[in-house]
Amino acid sequence: SMQTFAFCLGIWPQLGGGAGGGGAGVAHADVVQLLLRVLRYQWRGCNETHVQTVLDLLIQLVQAHEPTVETINELVKLDEQVKVFSHAGFGMDGNKVLALVRELINLLPKRADLQEAVLTVLYRMSGYHPQALQAALQQRVSGSQAAEGHQQALHKFFSRAPQNCAEFSSNLLHLLNDQIWLESIQ
Repeated sequence: SMQTFAFCLGIWPQLGGGAGGGGAGVAHADVVQLLLRVLRYQWRGCNETHVQTVLDLLIQLVQAHEPTVETINELVKLDEQVKVFSHAGFGMDGNKVLALVRELINLLPKRADLQEAVLTVLYRMSGYHPQALQAALQQRVSGSQAAEGHQQALHKFFSRAPQNCAEFSSNLLHLLNDQIWLESIQ
């Protein structure tokens, strides 16, 4: 697994952007997907540095709006198999966790093709990092002209305890849609 990590980190700067590499070979999403698989299959040989490295690259990928459904699904599979979101390496830098949550939330209105997979990741992460979800949503609505309405909607969202991913997803999408609507009437 160390050789794969070293190779991937070595080629990362030379890769083209865009999902699928724009037809020009390997893309960032492909590398992140490979590294997520390495974590899943070589978990016992991986350490906190490996997890942090993948987290860093995942944040970059999501910020650039480049992830693929396969990449996000690979992250879900990794958590299903090894509970990566509860791993010390994943949570050791709260700012990185917050950045990933914030970027995933920002991705929702931009990439409808990823909505189900992103909502699944956010649901799974919120079980171990609820403060990151709360802070990301708080940042999203702060500074808004409809701040009071947003605060009420946030309070309502966090006072509910969703029983499953579908309920969580529905509540989060309602919250985000309400935010967009409140801003549109200002």
